Amino acid sequence: MTSRSPVRTLRTLAHRSGAVRAARSAQLSLLRARARVDTGTRDARDERAAGDGLRILAVTSTYLPRHRRGAEVTLHLVLQALQARGHTCSVIVETADTDDVVDGIAVFGRAALHDAQRSVPADVVLAQLDAWWTGMKLAARRRRPFVYYMHIGGTPRSHLVGVPDLTLFSSRFVQRRHDWLAPSLVVHPPIVAADYATEPGGAITLVNLTEEKGADVFWALTERLPDHAFLGVRGGGPQLVPVTVPPNVEIVGPVDDMRTVYARTRVLLAPSVYESFGRVPLEAAVSGIPTIAHPAEGLREALGDAPLWVDRDDVDAWVDAVRSLDDPECFRTRASAARAQVARDDSAAELDALDRALRTLVQGSK
Repeated sequence: MTSRSPVRTLRTLAHRSGAVRAARSAQLSLLRARARVDTGTRDARDERAAGDGLRILAVTSTYLPRHRRGAEVTLHLVLQALQARGHTCSVIVETADTDDVVDGIAVFGRAALHDAQRSVPADVVLAQLDAWWTGMKLAARRRRPFVYYMHIGGTPRSHLVGVPDLTLFSSRFVQRRHDWLAPSLVVHPPIVAADYATEPGGAITLVNLTEEKGADVFWALTERLPDHAFLGVRGGGPQLVPVTVPPNVEIVGPVDDMRTVYARTRVLLAPSVYESFGRVPLEAAVSGIPTIAHPAEGLREALGDAPLWVDRDDVDAWVDAVRSLDDPECFRTRASAARAQVARDDSAAELDALDRALRTLVQGSK
């Protein structure tokens, strides 16, 4: 077992003792008090722009184009949808050194957090991932509402300071785990069908070869089913790839355009031990690609009855599930179920509700 570093151990003890939370709560109170008396917090650059739209400033630890995991893609699609509804959206990335523009959305590096001359105007601050504290501080300094988008969940309440003015959850499952964060909305990851529609290929695919995503199941299947072609897609986190890759397996990635993956995929594997939702299986479902999945709660919410559900610890059952999809009739049934499941997506209604909630929040903060 790898021992923790002294610094990490001290941080853990500080969180458990409540010292970090107390210190940050005091800092937050001070920031808010200063903002109330400091007229510079609302200078000419930061006053509300003319027109109906809001200026939405997102803060995140990672973002496109450098990082393209589910949380980054989801936030980007949500911001694009809000921009299409008349708002102006921009992003500050805590780990970036340079500025960029991604699909019409201005993306700024970390300097925009600290350099007053590069301050990005905002009517509301929206944070995600590790940027909870950064976003809350920024909103307090600006006297703006703070919104947090919770994708994963599971962070101990003692580690979080304050309560956002609005919390967005990527699934009802994650919302249930944080019922003390209110008011809240569920905004499932939007799936834009045109970005993924393709003619499926012939491989059995796992996206992201980590232990948590089920790489052990993937490699066991490649050994047990040498007559099947497999595709492994590298993603984020430690990738479990043997020194000698079996001849029936191809490893690619990381990949920017997932349509190229689905164009080579016949069956998708999702043996994840945990998912807050199930974005990748729904992307594949656009093209009628069925999924074999472990019944993690987030996956069940996303996929309903469409997949073949198999416990990730039962490799024999995974082998049987793959072979069952070799039968053309079984495959057609599951492919139709996959298409029907993604067709149930109602992200437009959820994004409309988010639009209304943000407008109400900003109006109420004046």
